[in-house]
Amino acid sequence: MEKRKMSAIHATYITIGLLVISKSVSGMSCYQCNSTSERTCGDSLPQHHSLGSISCDHIQNVQYCVKMTGLVEGQLGTKRFCSSRDWGNYCEWVRRPGDEREYRACVFTCQMNGCNPAPTIHHTHTPLIILPLLLGIRFLM
Repeated sequence: MEKRKMSAIHATYITIGLLVISKSVSGMSCYQCNSTSERTCGDSLPQHHSLGSISCDHIQNVQYCVKMTGLVEGQLGTKRFCSSRDWGNYCEWVRRPGDEREYRACVFTCQMNGCNPAPTIHHTHTPLIILPLLLGIRFLM
């Protein structure tokens, strides 16, 4: 009886692990907006904003969500989008020729669905998901 109970628990871990992996393979979604055309797409999204995480199916080999602040289409603003490349995580002070002031430009890149709403950098929890999966397989053998 005890062995059957353990097998059921491990099967549950395996099922959950496979569901999470299949979800991440099925497609990525990110916040996608531009503050030049959407007021709510500022540096920090308002608490009750109307923006949602949108599918990135229109980007080939998408792996990242990106948030950029700084000069967006000739104006200071924010842009959030999907990307197939890692733009990095950094901030810098920029002064263009003819500008009176410097402005801060930042790029934040992350790899989780909807991870680009705020300026914090998120890390994936994949190792925390894979570990129970591997332990479950080990005990089933």
